[in-house]
Amino acid sequence: MSPRFAGFHHEYATRILKRGQLDLLWLTVGGEPVAAHYSFVSGGKVYFYQSGRKMGVPANVRLGIVMFILAIQDAMAGGLREYDFLGGDSTYKSLFTTRTRPLVQVRVARPSRRETTRLTLHTAVNAARRLSVSVRHLASRPASTGRATADHGTTCL
Repeated sequence: MSPRFAGFHHEYATRILKRGQLDLLWLTVGGEPVAAHYSFVSGGKVYFYQSGRKMGVPANVRLGIVMFILAIQDAMAGGLREYDFLGGDSTYKSLFTTRTRPLVQVRVARPSRRETTRLTLHTAVNAARRLSVSVRHLASRPASTGRATADHGTTCL
């Protein structure tokens, strides 16, 4: 964790705490904190951001799931109308909802050599990822028993 990132969150959390928009929950066992949730509240919704748990808790103890149940109950008790898990395809989210919303990414940048290079690299990486998926798909298909010759055309896998 960089000092800049930690500083941003410290300043932001302090600011939204004063406005009543910080949703910071923790679970204690035997007086000791074992899990925590860090979320934001705005417009009648909770926006889940980050969570953590104590290391060394047995694997079959699902502290994260327990925390989500408690956090959702707390949001409902507080009159909030929605609990947003935010982006990502984490499996735990499907335990609580099947609804999703499309994510939109917007980037604003001045035209520059650096931005052109970034955009070119971004496009190349995405093309390489698509190619990798296509190659894996082709590699997973069963081998063809037929044979193509120049006289009969070509076969594309």
